[in-house]
Amino acid sequence: MPDYDLSRNDLSEPVVKMTIHGSIVDLAYSRLLIQKRICHCRKFLRSTVQKKLPLDEAVVKHLRHSGLIEGRKPNLYVSAAVAIATATLADYIRTRGQDDAFYRKQITDYLDKSGTATRKEIDSLLWGQLSDALDDAQK
Repeated sequence: MPDYDLSRNDLSEPVVKMTIHGSIVDLAYSRLLIQKRICHCRKFLRSTVQKKLPLDEAVVKHLRHSGLIEGRKPNLYVSAAVAIATATLADYIRTRGQDDAFYRKQITDYLDKSGTATRKEIDSLLWGQLSDALDDAQK
């Protein structure tokens, strides 16, 4: 199995250094590993962001510019492109939340049916639909 080195400090371009010990036995397999490296980088990134591990501001800026992350610190999450590549689009949708119009429509539909609502009822209506990236206090 190859060894991976993800410790490169130069942020101008994400790099995964792979060392294959011994001789290359199957050139097609080596090409496949190179083609799949972006998927491995995205999985590593997804894991880092989901675990909410601290990221340097320069790293955040680079990842955001590369279209790999979204959100505001400390509530960063992987972008739609990464979520699609790693088959986690449902998690992405739950994490990113919805726009204000979506929540407004939920509330107005509720009010149209009931005529009135308490804060507790509105909280109950919206709580499960708010972003999973938010803690209880932020919700």
